[in-house]
Amino acid sequence: MPRFPDYDAEIGQGLQLPVAGLSEVPPEAAAYQARIARQNAFDDEERFSQRRLQRQAELDEAAGAMPPGATGFAAGVMRSTQKGDSALLAAISPANRPAFATRLAADREALLGKAAVMEQQGRARYEAGELDNAFAINEQDVARDPSLQATARQAYFGLVDSSGQTPAQKAQRRQDAERGFAIAAWHSRFADDPEAGAAALGGDDAAGGTSGDPAFAAIPKAEHSRLIGDAFLRRDQSQALARGALEPMLRDAETALTSTGRYDAPLPDETRFVAAYGREDDRGHRLHRGDEPAIRPGAVL
Repeated sequence: MPRFPDYDAEIGQGLQLPVAGLSEVPPEAAAYQARIARQNAFDDEERFSQRRLQRQAELDEAAGAMPPGATGFAAGVMRSTQKGDSALLAAISPANRPAFATRLAADREALLGKAAVMEQQGRARYEAGELDNAFAINEQDVARDPSLQATARQAYFGLVDSSGQTPAQKAQRRQDAERGFAIAAWHSRFADDPEAGAAALGGDDAAGGTSGDPAFAAIPKAEHSRLIGDAFLRRDQSQALARGALEPMLRDAETALTSTGRYDAPLPDETRFVAAYGREDDRGHRLHRGDEPAIRPGAVL
């Protein structure tokens, strides 16, 4: 049987004596009440410390499950935190509740600030990813159809302007998009005609060159040589493949004409000659007409 049966360990209340003042409280009872108060303070601090760890774990878990757009993340964290804090406060001994209520409120304010920053960062990542996807889609549209360059520019810039990015970030995205759309349109129009592509980019103004097509003004001059060189390389490679497919047919025809005087299989059309030997100086057309032999030595077809 406890010495002081009126002590309730759950709510932290000790012995209540019907006395007028402390001087009338028996020393043993006063010592008991002081010990209970220390135990309550220790237990309440322990509960508070555990709640802090639990709150951080809840925040980490919520961050891992943050929705793609991050909308409402901070509000959801605060609802969950308020519920947990209320449960903790109910377990705190009555004498210590006001002090711990103040400390919990301060912790929630700090947590709200942290959750708000996480929501902002999550939203920024989401919008950046969506802007990257939108740019890639519009760039593909321009590469497929250069006439869509202005439409793609308008659509993408509208999305950029409505985003939460900083003014500097928006300006950089517009600049990068202007360049990317212009290059995509140039590749689409001049992949097989680097001479015309070079003219569209314009000459060196310092050397008295001509101005280029305004559609490609966003392409930095430092990139002109690379673009034109790449286009020439692609055309050379394409023509080499076309010649590799065409010349065996021409040899077969030449051999047949030399040995039998006739060749009954269909000859390659003019388009294949142009693809294999190019448009420069009308060489592909001249080869097809027989003005110049495609295979040397041998009979002219």
